[in-house]
This record gives sequence, C-alpha cells and structure tokens, in this order.
Amino acid sequence: MSCESSKRKSDLIANYEKHSSEIMNVKNYFEQIVPKNFNVRIRYNSSDEIDLEIYERPNDT
Repeated sequence: MSCESSKRKSDLIANYEKHSSEIMNVKNYFEQIVPKNFNVRIRYNSSDEIDLEIYERPNDT
C-alpha cells in the first residue's frame, strides 16, 4: 500500500468519524422510506458528484 492510498484511507476514516451522526440519520431515513425488499447505495465520487442506486434485493430462495 502506498503512502497516498494510506492517507486517503485515513482521511476516509476521519471523515466518517466526523460525520457518523449525519450518516446514521440518512441511513435511518432511507430505511423508513424505501420498501424492505430494496437496497439503497450512495457513493460520493467527488465533492460535486454523487451516485444514488436503488435496486431490488434478489429473492432468498
């Protein structure tokens, strides 16, 4: 692992710890509004680009 990727990982951890309360609020909000058989994935690609994916879970059969 290079120093750059290590720094990025530590930045992500610090950012998560700083914003964990807000992250949990968003998670809880989506759990309330999205049907149980669907998942939501949010990916922050950059400070001005966010991907939001909503997809149906496969059946557990």
